[in-house]
Amino acid sequence: MELAAVSWVRDRTVQLQSAYSSLLTTVQGLVLRAQKNLSDYTEFVRGKTDLEGWLQRAHGTVQSCVGVGDTVWLRDKLDTVKLVANRMTEGRNAICTDAIRTRLSQCAF
Repeated sequence: MELAAVSWVRDRTVQLQSAYSSLLTTVQGLVLRAQKNLSDYTEFVRGKTDLEGWLQRAHGTVQSCVGVGDTVWLRDKLDTVKLVANRMTEGRNAICTDAIRTRLSQCAF
């Protein structure tokens, strides 16, 4: 259409082609951004699931130590609680994944 004899048709065609190109570039950018967000969200959900599983296991272990018993029982339960305390780095590492850190930094508290 750039070769059209009527100038207003040619000008309008060029304007429409330019608008189309601009729109296409914008949409492609938005699609890339949406894909990145989906990837980040998927990684966040995976990290959240891992963290929740770790918390449930740790909580269950500590809850199993509740009760009354003799000295041997008490020492065994104390050792169990110490093991959970020593494994706190697992929970900290689960919280500190890039996906969770990224999502938390985007939250407005």
